[in-house]
Amino acid sequence: MDIVCSGRAASVGLGISVRTLLGRDRDRKMTKATVVFAAALGMALLWAPSTAWGGSVGGTVSFTPGMRKPPQRGPQGFVERFENPLRPVKRDDPKPWMIVVLEGDNLAQGATDASSNRRPVRYELRGESFAIPLLPVVAGSRVELRNSGFGTPNLYAPAHPEMLSDLQLKPREVHAISVPETPFTRVLLRARNVVHIDGQLVTMPHSYFSRVDDRGRFEIAGVPPGVWTVRVWYRTGWLAGVKQEVRVDRKRAVVSLSISPRLEIEAP
Repeated sequence: MDIVCSGRAASVGLGISVRTLLGRDRDRKMTKATVVFAAALGMALLWAPSTAWGGSVGGTVSFTPGMRKPPQRGPQGFVERFENPLRPVKRDDPKPWMIVVLEGDNLAQGATDASSNRRPVRYELRGESFAIPLLPVVAGSRVELRNSGFGTPNLYAPAHPEMLSDLQLKPREVHAISVPETPFTRVLLRARNVVHIDGQLVTMPHSYFSRVDDRGRFEIAGVPPGVWTVRVWYRTGWLAGVKQEVRVDRKRAVVSLSISPRLEIEAP
């Protein structure tokens, strides 16, 4: 059976004939080639890096209720605080300082993938403050400092003068720096002429980490299969008592982290 598709190509003397795949020598050869191609494609997918077909880890960070107020004992020499009846007191939000990090025995493969795909990370300066207070980056990466404001701060790194010292960053200008190769190194960024500018970088040993958004959510993609330990970095170290194991396959693993309002920090 022949099925002839005619169209604009027919006007120039061309015809497209589609025949059934069985019953002719030519079609048998084409079928054999198709099988060979499919087998080769299957082997390529089988030997592809696990990170390309890895899963993801996502979830939320929530806070346990605060400690109850101890009972009053004896007389007091001051007036107790009371809530504002017009507007509630705005509390300090710790989530912009939190980073969810994965730890596991299969980091060797992940670290190789991360080191081969390092790309510059941009840290944006908006007016008299950085866009985010704490930026996690892979150790040894390049960080681009961009001034999106109108002033010209004199930036420097107090503990790393070899990295950044007296940089006059003009508006719309971008300057690249290289962070240390040592994991969990904090790099403070400040300005000599603007006291409000205070940014911070922290180096991670791999790329399996995520910042926590304002709703407490996080997402880490491309995680190799295996058992991982979920931890939370806060400002200068690990949050004490916050550890949870999770098994990752080619699906999304959901994690719910409950954090005490005390926010006790352990050194890395």
